Amino acid sequence: MATIRYTFRPSLFTSDRTIVVDETGVAELRSDGSERRIAWREVSEIHIEPATSGDEQARFVLHVNARDRRSIDIDSVSAQSATDFAHKGDEFLAVANAIHDGLAPRAGSVRFVYGARRGVLNAWRIALWFTLAAGIFAAGAAIVSEEYDLLFGSIAFIGSGISGLTMLRGRKGPRPYDFNELRKQVGVAVEPKA
Repeated sequence: MATIRYTFRPSLFTSDRTIVVDETGVAELRSDGSERRIAWREVSEIHIEPATSGDEQARFVLHVNARDRRSIDIDSVSAQSATDFAHKGDEFLAVANAIHDGLAPRAGSVRFVYGARRGVLNAWRIALWFTLAAGIFAAGAAIVSEEYDLLFGSIAFIGSGISGLTMLRGRKGPRPYDFNELRKQVGVAVEPKA
C-alpha cells in the first residue's frame, strides 16, 4: 500500500492536521507535533457523516474509531476563513479509498456506517419541537390579543416545525453501507481492482 498524506483545517479555531494512511494504519499529525495513531487491527468502526459547510457543495466527515474509544476525524473541507471552505473532495475520496482498502482484510470485524449521529438527530428533533411550540404559543397569543396580522408569522413557525419533524421521521441514526454503493451514489466511478 502506498502512503497517502492529506492535510486539512477543520475550523478557524484549530490548526492544520495531516492524515497519513500507510500499511500500518491511520495517523493524525497536528502542527504542534503531537500524533495520534490507530493501527488497522484496532479499528472497530468507520463512520461517514454528512455535514454542511454553508454552501451548496457536499461535505463529509470520516470518523475512524478504535476499540478503546480513540478517534481520528477526517474532514472533506479545509477552512480558509469564516465563510470560505476549500472543498477537497478528490483528495478526501483518495483517503477514504485507502482506508477501506487497508481494512479490506478485516472487513468482517469492522462496522461501516453512514449517516448523522443519533445525538444530532435528537437535538434537531428537540429544536423543532420548540419551534412548533413557539409557533402555537404565538398563534394563541395573537388570537387572544386580537392581533390577527401576527398569525402569519406564527404559521411560519408551525409549518417549519411540522415539516422538519416530518423529514426526520423514521431516521434513527447511522446505517450500514457498502462503500462501492456509496461511491456510486456520490457520482464517483468505481474502478475494479486489478
